[in-house]
Amino acid sequence: MPKEILKCRYCGFESLGNRYYWRCPKCGKPLIITYEDFKAPTISELRRAVSKLSSIWVFSKWLPQVSDMVTLGEGLTPIVRKVLRGVNVYFKLDYLNPTGSFKDRGASLTISKVLSLGLRSVVEDSSGNAGVSITCYGVVAGLSVRVYAPKTSLRSKLDLIRALGGKVVETKDRYEANVKALNGLSENEVYVGHLWNPYFIEGLKTLAYELAIQLGKVLSNETYVLIPTSSGGNLLGCYKGFKEAIEGGVVIDLPKLIAIQAQSPAPIYEGFHNVKLNYEETTLADGLRVKNPPRLNEIINALRESRGGVIIVTDQEILRALKALLKMGFIVEPTSATAYAAFNKLVDDGVLGRGDNIVLILTGSGLKSINDLLRWCERQGSYT
Repeated sequence: MPKEILKCRYCGFESLGNRYYWRCPKCGKPLIITYEDFKAPTISELRRAVSKLSSIWVFSKWLPQVSDMVTLGEGLTPIVRKVLRGVNVYFKLDYLNPTGSFKDRGASLTISKVLSLGLRSVVEDSSGNAGVSITCYGVVAGLSVRVYAPKTSLRSKLDLIRALGGKVVETKDRYEANVKALNGLSENEVYVGHLWNPYFIEGLKTLAYELAIQLGKVLSNETYVLIPTSSGGNLLGCYKGFKEAIEGGVVIDLPKLIAIQAQSPAPIYEGFHNVKLNYEETTLADGLRVKNPPRLNEIINALRESRGGVIIVTDQEILRALKALLKMGFIVEPTSATAYAAFNKLVDDGVLGRGDNIVLILTGSGLKSINDLLRWCERQGSYT
């Protein structure tokens, strides 16, 4: 494993990875992780790696140093190819991770790092999936876990956190969850909030490594990769992973990264297009409700460099997409369905045509909220 360096792009602060920081201690901005003597992976190295183990830790050579790996077999999720409306659609089934979410990639690395540093108690603020993931991996590692969650979160996800052994503190909204998580930290606790956590993004970059191996020459600067996006961790992880894959000659060009947002809040769309929207907040995509992503500038830069963009989808479009995915056998939650809704928009608008390639990241399972899934699917007039 290479030696990581926590670095602030804003004030220049740097620190070796022998102490945990969730943001810059000098200026309060988000941190990134760079490495000493980093050698990007080659295609032969990646192929050899995935033949040995069955988790993101096959890529440990390109991840931060840890002495204790906490893994449940996350990562290495399958891809299913379908030809839909004449387009080659590659579904990346990241909802098949251990807790039913792509966030297991980030949680595995984060908890491994926390444990390796001798820390024993973690605090997170989350509307659901991240809280479940951090709790699951934290409990497996023997850590104490407390999650601050808005009261609007799905009951099924909060109940799962409690069932796993985590403590849930309900708050008025997402903003209050973040404030209370930080203000409530004791001396022996560490904040691992996924909106800020640089280790979380390092874990998420493994998704891009896998896509590079699984798709090979399909990935090009004409390939679209659609990612449901709230705080932007998955998009930034993919961006970093693809950049490293390019450096190692695994892929030639950066694919077009497309952030998918619900109608409201849509801060990435507003920032990318420099506009202000006035829509009612979405009632379906509970994973896309972050109003002020701390890494907004990084997200916009990644979208521009990849010649990508942002697509907004409505609740009605999400519902149609959800039912279509269920009929294909993909048991996902509404947040995941935003990717398929955005795909249909691209085809309808003539952006995608026969023979084009597109990757849809299906991020979260519907099995964690099966009663809600049934309720959504029974809505009268939802599908036409």
